[in-house]
Amino acid sequence: TEWYIGIGELVLYWLDEQENKHEKFINSEGELLLIEIPPYLPHAVKNVSEFKFAVLFEYADAKQYDVEKVKVI
Repeated sequence: TEWYIGIGELVLYWLDEQENKHEKFINSEGELLLIEIPPYLPHAVKNVSEFKFAVLFEYADAKQYDVEKVKVI
C-alpha cells in the first residue's frame, strides 16, 4: 500500500482491479489530500502545470521493488 500527499497541480492516474482507468486531480490550493493506492495497482503521478513545480510525498508500508526510478533535476 502507498499513500501520496501532493502539493501543486498534480494528476494521479491508476488502473483498478478490473483494469478500468481512473484519474484524480490533486490540487493543494488550500487543502491537502492523502490518497491511498492499494498494492499491485499500476499508477503514475504527473505535474500538469506548465509553469509551476510540484512536490509529491510518498509513503509505503514496505520496501518498493520493480519501480522506475527517475532522476530529479
